[in-house]
Amino acid sequence: MLRVGNLFRKISLRTKTEKSSKPLVWLHIGFGKTGTTALQKYFVARSKVDPHFFYPGLGRVESGAHHAAFPLFMQKKAMEAAPQILKQLRTRIFEQAPSTVTVLSSEHLCFFRPEQVAALAKVLEGCNVRILFFARPQCDLIESTFKWNIVENSNRHKTIAAFVENEVRAFDFMLRLKSWREHFDDSAISAHLYHRETCATDIVAATLKVLELEPVQIPKSRRVHRVSLGVQLTRVLAEYNELHSGPGKRKLFIDGLREIESLSDGETEALFVTPELRYAASNAEFGRLFLSRLESDLLSRKTCPASPSGLPI
Repeated sequence: MLRVGNLFRKISLRTKTEKSSKPLVWLHIGFGKTGTTALQKYFVARSKVDPHFFYPGLGRVESGAHHAAFPLFMQKKAMEAAPQILKQLRTRIFEQAPSTVTVLSSEHLCFFRPEQVAALAKVLEGCNVRILFFARPQCDLIESTFKWNIVENSNRHKTIAAFVENEVRAFDFMLRLKSWREHFDDSAISAHLYHRETCATDIVAATLKVLELEPVQIPKSRRVHRVSLGVQLTRVLAEYNELHSGPGKRKLFIDGLREIESLSDGETEALFVTPELRYAASNAEFGRLFLSRLESDLLSRKTCPASPSGLPI
């Protein structure tokens, strides 16, 4: 099996592209909470100034992700519309110049069912397909996803314990990649750990290195650091959303919660601290197949403080 020794694999994509007429297509499949929004905003901006970079507007939602092209299985209406979108995307990909790099990005992709991955592989038949996947220590991902779940669907999981038990498979990276490995060779998968010591401080630069793209001049938007709300205050926010719909008042309320949160010690609840014990074997295999030694060591740490990657959740 392939072992990756370098932090960012040097795949000679341009050389391979020159020898082949197959369009080069990168599928950025997630995981969420690994700089995906920043990357998608960059992809949108770059597509406007780089004629050799294709990030289609078709199938893209307001955030910049291609969620309309890659809906989740339970999104019935979107699932009905997706095949036609994918058919049009295939046509547009093959219309691009041979030197063009196409990128399609959606966090939904790492949660695709086997039949969805199989259908997408068929759509992209004849393309040189590469998979870009960023992982993050599970303790970060579980807490972030749990808080999102509280806000979006507060009645689904009453307790943290119920959430962890119901969703434990969702955070297993080898399971997330299983269908992709079945339809694409392991050498087509470029997986990396999103961590302050690896790529999280500049996810765009790290991604350009993987894609073997030179930087281009793009106006930078102002980045704002926001204090992340803890679980209990996220519950409070969910209750507020049920009672108030005014966006102006909601913003003031959230700012107040952030101020309260910044005064707390930010301690993570016990069930978020040790989830890596559940994933030890899978993480070890994931590291052996796809990560550098540094990344694998960082992921294999058994203890996980409030924000082990040193980043807001």
